[in-house]
Amino acid sequence: MKWSLVLAVAVLGVRELPAQTGQPPERTVTAVHFRGNHAIDRLTLESAIATSASSWTYRVPLLKHLGLGQRRLFDELEFRRDVVRVQIFYRLHGYYETRVDTSVTRTATSVAVVFRITEGPPVLVDSIVVRGVDGIADARRLAGRLPLAEGKPFDREQFDASADTVALAIQNQGYPFVAVFRNYSVDRETRTASIAFEVEPGPRARVGEVRIEGNRGVSERTIQRSLAVRRGDWFS
Repeated sequence: MKWSLVLAVAVLGVRELPAQTGQPPERTVTAVHFRGNHAIDRLTLESAIATSASSWTYRVPLLKHLGLGQRRLFDELEFRRDVVRVQIFYRLHGYYETRVDTSVTRTATSVAVVFRITEGPPVLVDSIVVRGVDGIADARRLAGRLPLAEGKPFDREQFDASADTVALAIQNQGYPFVAVFRNYSVDRETRTASIAFEVEPGPRARVGEVRIEGNRGVSERTIQRSLAVRRGDWFS
């Protein structure tokens, strides 16, 4: 009788251990929705956050039991960080005043979340100037060919791409060592951004020796005839 009582207490103690750890129960993410997003589409926002829904095959009982589909668990900390991630993501695309609220529907085993977004007005590009290209390229025409455009939201990805576009345009004029310094200023009151690209072209260079290696089935002379670049040409 004494040993039976000890065993019963031990079993009860083991069963109570999970509850004493304070760990939250595992919940499957069944849905992630965005409401109020207009400037940025759902798929792009989904790629910017950590919380994601389990695959639809996992949510079908038969397919789930067959081991198909992928289960994704809800992480409370990452979900809170996702709110900040969405705000930062919007800011990088020119929306400095975006607010993000959330609603969460929980059951014992699942979670469905909604991000409610108030985008607010964007910061618009007021002006774009390219300096340091005199005698190499038409600065105004070059500025008009950039991914970033006046009157459009100040998108940091397009800002970086515009710097690359400027660099490539100058390289194609024979300046392989060009450096492009990017600057911007944002006026929060008027919601405008002024953009400037400062170009240091470096020395101009011509093509030197053109080497062809590894050719066996085609002669070097035939290959040289097919090339667009010749020794002495300006680098492009």
